[in-house]
Amino acid sequence: MFRMLILAVLCTFGPEGFSVRAQPAALAGGDDIQVLIDVSGSMKQNDPDNLRIEAGRLLVELLPEGSRTGLWLFAEKTVPLIASDKVDAAWKQQAGKALANIHSRGLYTHIEDAIRTALSQGFKGSGRKHLILLTDGFVDISKDIMQSADSRERILSEWIPKLQQQDIQVQTVALSDQADKELLEKLAFETGGWAEVAQSADSLQRSFLKMAQKAAPKTTLPLRNNKFDVDAGVREFSILVFKTAHAAPTQLVMPDGNKLAKQTMAANVSWLESRNYDLITVRQPAVGEWGLLAEVDPDNQVMIVTDLKLQLSEIPNFVGEQEAVAIEAHFTDRDRLITRADFLGMLSLEVGLDQQAPLKMAPAGKPGFFNKA
Repeated sequence: MFRMLILAVLCTFGPEGFSVRAQPAALAGGDDIQVLIDVSGSMKQNDPDNLRIEAGRLLVELLPEGSRTGLWLFAEKTVPLIASDKVDAAWKQQAGKALANIHSRGLYTHIEDAIRTALSQGFKGSGRKHLILLTDGFVDISKDIMQSADSRERILSEWIPKLQQQDIQVQTVALSDQADKELLEKLAFETGGWAEVAQSADSLQRSFLKMAQKAAPKTTLPLRNNKFDVDAGVREFSILVFKTAHAAPTQLVMPDGNKLAKQTMAANVSWLESRNYDLITVRQPAVGEWGLLAEVDPDNQVMIVTDLKLQLSEIPNFVGEQEAVAIEAHFTDRDRLITRADFLGMLSLEVGLDQQAPLKMAPAGKPGFFNKA
């Protein structure tokens, strides 16, 4: 019996209590993320408002600059939505526009062709590789059900081994109860990826957020009662705020008490607004306590850009029921390991696994490293 592992590490600095959360180490430049989006006709029922567009835009905004990413649409065949290239501001702008071409006019759901195309035309980098697959159906390539059954079997017997050989982690999103969740979970489990179920199109943004966290984890600040602390080491933060229907417009409260709204004219503020979420980026933010005027939501988060980073060892997504999980952490400043005793002595690290009570992390045998006590 295996279980999917959800992990978070919280670090508190010294008596002032400034905190930071970390995920397993982020992708390095040159790594590949290929995204396959189902555009078969059944999406007319499962995503009638085409919320795949908004979810895709959120995913694009969360991609790390320097990675290599391509977006693909698949139905009876697989076509590029935007060619694989290095992610930068221009690529994100182009991808955001291209996502408007997502449709629901496809005749079939040829998952095998989508995987084949991504492997042969998408992945080119030398770093880690992630394949994100969104679908709402079963393998369906022909009116002949035996041809579809054969295609599904080839995914299991031929394509999963090829994915394993190339060290490609598959992250899957099943949209609707009609999706082949058994196949999608198998793809994720066998490649060390992650399987997610979106119960409706309205939850796609949250599912894509989790996919982004798996493929390109970011350092985050704790958000407690819609408040978070920013210190002088934070060069930029982006706060993701999920919204419900008829919610009041989102606002940020700065440490001096002034408020930021979408209409605020500020050179250091960018505001991406959609029906279900706001993504607000503040460059060179003021130091101190910030507030969020919005409904409290457990998926809201504050992602930061800073030279000081908490790095974690690689953590598997699936572990055995009784299997012990080894976790090691260290800090870097501009990618250099910190071993200063005065800095390390100010730290208190805790790790939480699957909603269990946090466990203390203690200094490991080598300078600058911590492990689970």
